[in-house]
Amino acid sequence: MFILSFILSFLFGAAVGSFLAVLIDRLRRGETFISGRSKCESCKRTLTPSELIPILSFFLQKGKCKGCKAKIPSRLIIAEILTGLSFAGLFLLYYFGGIGIIELIYLILILSISIGIFISDIAYGIIPDELVVAFLSVSLLYGFVFVPFDMTNHFLSGIVLMLLFLILFLSTKGRGMGFGDVKLSFALGIFLGFPKIIVSTYMAFLTGAFVSVILIMWGKKRLKKDTIPFGPFLIFSALVSYFIGEILIAQFLDFFQR
Repeated sequence: MFILSFILSFLFGAAVGSFLAVLIDRLRRGETFISGRSKCESCKRTLTPSELIPILSFFLQKGKCKGCKAKIPSRLIIAEILTGLSFAGLFLLYYFGGIGIIELIYLILILSISIGIFISDIAYGIIPDELVVAFLSVSLLYGFVFVPFDMTNHFLSGIVLMLLFLILFLSTKGRGMGFGDVKLSFALGIFLGFPKIIVSTYMAFLTGAFVSVILIMWGKKRLKKDTIPFGPFLIFSALVSYFIGEILIAQFLDFFQR
């Protein structure tokens, strides 16, 4: 039963990931998520049910459209696998008593929206307002109804972080980060609160700088000419901070108290 549930969790996540990949494409084009059936981006052919099977169809078709043989964008398979693994991980947390059913549902929604933001910013350099609003709404609903948190703490965290990011955005004229990052920072502040938001922000800048240096050294990015989306680092760091932020803070304080 455990193995079956684990596999089903992964498959459900992969299906959600497939939906997310379609959703971010449609949001980019100004369409709704119910704007007709999925089509090939190259030949505009309507996809058959067998071509919509998460993960499996990608490998059976060797990563190409059945009709025009154009390559299927890698973001589709990445979204499916990433979401599948995330849901499987949440199942393990729930199964072994790490989280309850309410928090499980909450994290399913948060992770789904986060992956949508993550993929969208990497693929298009855009953080859709709809996803930021959804992230903020889910966080507020959870905080107001199910697990009441210190609203003053969380709102101040969101406002202060947003103002700091806005200053960075204005001072660099948008070259340091996009305005989407500014809006996302408020939602993340509400999501985490203080002091976890400090851990998250520090980690985001640290990992962002590290990856940027690596990409520049490999010649994948050119200094001052290419931009590296910051949203994925914000999302990744926020999720890490949510799960182990308290542990990291405790270790940090313990280190300086020795």
